[in-house]
Amino acid sequence: MTATTTNGRPRRQLADQLDRLDGLIDLLAVNLNEAVADACRDGARAAVREAVIEVLTSPDLRARLAAPRTVDAPPQSAPPPPAAWVRLKARLAALRDRVRPAVAARYRDVAPAVAAAGRTARLGWRLRTPLLVAAAAGVLVGAAVYLAPPAVAASVAGVGGSGLALAVQGGLWARAAARRYGLL
Repeated sequence: MTATTTNGRPRRQLADQLDRLDGLIDLLAVNLNEAVADACRDGARAAVREAVIEVLTSPDLRARLAAPRTVDAPPQSAPPPPAAWVRLKARLAALRDRVRPAVAARYRDVAPAVAAAGRTARLGWRLRTPLLVAAAAGVLVGAAVYLAPPAVAASVAGVGGSGLALAVQGGLWARAAARRYGLL
């Protein structure tokens, strides 16, 4: 491009200003990390220095450090528990005896759900290898589709969706057949 002139001086171009701004940003990026590190180092050094000076010059702290330490007497036999403590223990035992049947009934209500969750967890544990293989295959196909052109990605997604729908329908059919013949 030709540079235009105004009153004999060349006119500033936007590209020149952008280049100058880019140079300033690069310079800031280089020096900003050093400036932050220097400020943190100096601030930590000053804080430690002030703390040490405070510890060394504080008369209260020096008096506490210089004070003689007292040794506690060895423990003697414990006195018998007060009557209030005995009554509290008795009340807690009575409360436990009253609450225990309610807790047992609640446990009987929740036990089947807990057992079903345990069976589901055991099934997941037995199927961990196929599930991990399926997850790895999904990640690999996803990465390949991400890198593929849009037409290929759309085709793979369509085939994968159709295959998934067929697999789900086949599983539902197999479950219904197993129930019909008493296998489940």
